[in-house]
Amino acid sequence: MAADVVWASEFTFICFRSSFVYLCTVVDVFTGEVLEFNISRPHDSKFVLLAIKRAAERTGAVPERFHSD
Repeated sequence: MAADVVWASEFTFICFRSSFVYLCTVVDVFTGEVLEFNISRPHDSKFVLLAIKRAAERTGAVPERFHSD
């Protein structure tokens, strides 16, 4: 395996000032590097897709596989 072959995302919530914010990270499985992250108040798929798009733009790569829970 090599870098930019398999990416994964993790999605979690963080309690912040009596409410929640949501964090999405995109990680290269081979290197363990966090390629991008995004934080949002609304709990929807748009900010997850934005993190993936930004990771692809920043690295100039598109993974062969993508894993998300």
